[in-house]
Amino acid sequence: MPDALEPKPEAGLGSFVVGVAVGVVVGLLFAPEPGERFRGKLGHRLHRLRDLAREQMAGEDEPAG
Repeated sequence: MPDALEPKPEAGLGSFVVGVAVGVVVGLLFAPEPGERFRGKLGHRLHRLRDLAREQMAGEDEPAG
């Protein structure tokens, strides 16, 4: 019987993804790049982050076995 006080692993995943997204945005904001290049990199990295999150969520849906 699982203990109600045990941390759930999936609860940390959301915090991790948010932390990564914030880190990427802050890092790009402080990088000395022209606006157009910055927007391109930001969009590319956010798409990669979205794909990573989708892969992680798809992996959680599969039964353990």
